[in-house]
Amino acid sequence: MRPQGARSTRLPSSLVSRPARVFRGRQRRAAQAGLLIAGLLAAGSALALITGTWTTSGSASANTNVNGITVTWTGASDQNYANGAFNTSTTGGWWTEPYGGTVPGGPSLVMLHDSGTRNYTVTFSKAVDNPVLHIDRLGGAIGSDPNSSRWTLGATSATGGTVTMTELSGNPQFVLSGNTFFRQTGTAFADSADGECRTGNAASVARGTACGSIRFNGTGVTSLTFSVSQSGPAGGDELELRWSVPGSNVIVRKQSAGGTGTFGITASNALSQSFNLTTTAQNSPVASAVYPVTNHAAAITLTETTVPSGYVLTAGSCTDQSNASVPATISTATRQLTIAAGAYRANQTITCTLSNSATATLALAKTWVDAAINDTAVLAATGGANNAALSSTANSASETDTGTAVQVAPGNVITLAETLGAGNARSYTASAWSCSGGSLSGNTLTLTSAHAGQAIVCTITNRARVVDVSVVKSAAAGAATSGQVKTFTVVVSNAGPAAADGAVVSDTPGAGLTCPAAGNPITCAASGGGACPGAGALPSLVGGGVAVPVLPAGGVVTFTVPCQVSASGF
Repeated sequence: MRPQGARSTRLPSSLVSRPARVFRGRQRRAAQAGLLIAGLLAAGSALALITGTWTTSGSASANTNVNGITVTWTGASDQNYANGAFNTSTTGGWWTEPYGGTVPGGPSLVMLHDSGTRNYTVTFSKAVDNPVLHIDRLGGAIGSDPNSSRWTLGATSATGGTVTMTELSGNPQFVLSGNTFFRQTGTAFADSADGECRTGNAASVARGTACGSIRFNGTGVTSLTFSVSQSGPAGGDELELRWSVPGSNVIVRKQSAGGTGTFGITASNALSQSFNLTTTAQNSPVASAVYPVTNHAAAITLTETTVPSGYVLTAGSCTDQSNASVPATISTATRQLTIAAGAYRANQTITCTLSNSATATLALAKTWVDAAINDTAVLAATGGANNAALSSTANSASETDTGTAVQVAPGNVITLAETLGAGNARSYTASAWSCSGGSLSGNTLTLTSAHAGQAIVCTITNRARVVDVSVVKSAAAGAATSGQVKTFTVVVSNAGPAAADGAVVSDTPGAGLTCPAAGNPITCAASGGGACPGAGALPSLVGGGVAVPVLPAGGVVTFTVPCQVSASGF
């Protein structure tokens, strides 16, 4: 406080000299430096992030950085912003620090609001939840008549919407009414005014300033703007401010499929930790300790440095304490998960789960049935962590060839394929693919964590199309004379064992015959499951040949061919 008529409501110079107050502030800052460092080294929970020394820009603004969060204060102060120190008293219970920091005696931002109404804004470079403002030496008196600046919360920016205010603590002079806080005014007191918050009886406390802590209830808060005016007798208000916010934590969970083991993890950038996690049961996660983020301006990077032999990272995801997803990118190749600096906010407990699976193996197998010796086939499996292949040559009529197994991993989607040799002596009917593990659909093999550790063999069987097809041709009974239409019958039958679908039959007319005779088309009948070619194809029987579309074992197709006898001498 200053004497009556002065611009600031601090003590008269006859009671407290300003140099003495500045000296006291230096002592407090030195003591608080140790407290702040001790807080930063704490492990097992979020760090208590509370503002320390400020960098000031005249009377326009000031800023400070706490574990990567830059807190900026803007607004025209009536004197240059300066660094001060809070009252060291802990007996009054004036301040409440819910995040574990120490408020009394700590570095503060000193500012002066003299007269009129103007705005001041605090911004946070990273979204914070429920920031707390600690106020020291709010208001004062002109003589024995109290006055105070009045701070009304106006515009806010918060992802969670509306921001409200809660008084956590304060001395009797400290008042929060709605969204406005101030020192109580209107009641004069006896004796001399004091420029600090006071303890003792009611009369003693009434002579001092107001001190207290206010929590701003909101999630994702990035800015708060206050409209500030003056109440009580004319004069300014020099006060001190500190902000505290909760920091973020990281918990890492590890789960494994296909077995168990010890996995080495390194957390870097936003925090620096190295530790091991050992799984004891498949698909049962184990969790790390709680590690505080020490640089909220940096990305959170989790890297698997060591894994049991044969294991790969298959998945990773992160959630916060409300089970909301925290965006993260995962690289299974480098075994690394990253949360970008802009993807998390302060006051989040982020749990990241890294999933590992034992690798599987895949081999290809080819089974020949009724093969022609030296017929060949090439098998391929592509799209996995490694590609499998088999070049098979039939060295006997019936055999199975198996290729070299390769390592594949859960998450792989693998395409199976076969190519038969172009010069094979026989044609073959291929079976569907079959696999001893994984999940097979058609020729696509999909591996999940459920298939970890499996030794998978995928097999295809080729059966040679061995058939016993006979063609018997006969002519209608009786002599043939020139000009006469003579009917021939061509009977095609298949004794099996394989179907002869597509067999091509041809009947070249002999000399002196014109087939078919004009006006007498070739006809066809089928039995035993066989099927005739279409009527438009039948004339090809006496030309380049006609294909029988369906001729199973036991099937019969009969062609009737009318021919005109044109040879002389008949």
